[in-house]
Amino acid sequence: MLGLQEGLSLLLLDCPGLFDRPGGPYLGPDGKDWPDNPFRFAALSRAAARIGREGAGGWRPDVLHVHDWQTALAPRYMRQSAAGRAIPSVLTIHNIAFQGVFPAALIGALGLDPSGFTPDGFEYYGQVGFLKAGLTSAERITTVSPTYARELTRPLFGMGLEGVIAARRADLEGVLNGVDLDVWNPADDAHLAAHFSAADPGPRARNRAALAERFGLTASADAPLFGLVSRLTRQKGIDLLLETLPRLLARGASLALIGTGDADLEAAF
Repeated sequence: MLGLQEGLSLLLLDCPGLFDRPGGPYLGPDGKDWPDNPFRFAALSRAAARIGREGAGGWRPDVLHVHDWQTALAPRYMRQSAAGRAIPSVLTIHNIAFQGVFPAALIGALGLDPSGFTPDGFEYYGQVGFLKAGLTSAERITTVSPTYARELTRPLFGMGLEGVIAARRADLEGVLNGVDLDVWNPADDAHLAAHFSAADPGPRARNRAALAERFGLTASADAPLFGLVSRLTRQKGIDLLLETLPRLLARGASLALIGTGDADLEAAF
């Protein structure tokens, strides 16, 4: 389906059999991966690859930009297809810990060319590596910061893919996360209870009070109020927060938390 949203063209792929279900896009209501995740995201990747080569609704993209393992097969599919015309592709890695590794027995069902099941292709310790497929197929690779780009070439951070990434170092770029100051500007942000700036930080106290009221907190004005928006996983240090939280609360601090993640960590709050 083609449409416009805030001046941007949108192409929406509708596949209820794979995506119209409870839970989140990756996990079921029980917090576990959907068993058919390899097929769900292979389908998304194949659709993206087809649009990349053939276009849709009279429109053709100039670049195929995919993110993480869920769409990392798209550059591989685009390479192995003979239809249309291939376009350049870019793979962005947000978190190397999630790689999409599945049994080699699925190669045929996923529509992958078996000739690519090699150490230089999508083979990953005897299994199919979705993220590795993207790393070996995309023309360019980006990450969320220059530091993370350097870290991914080292064994401590590369999670078994450091050699593959190091071999693509010339095609690797770290793009630092940032904010659009025209949108996220406390001097005129419509979502804030009070506007403030570096020159006039005083009104921040009203925002603090509004946040406490929104979350039903009764923190005193001189006690710390912590705000956190995060995935609730050990990788983010949430287990360390839980360990420290009783002492913080005992000293009068409050915590406003928004996030989902591991079921045991969610329940702990």
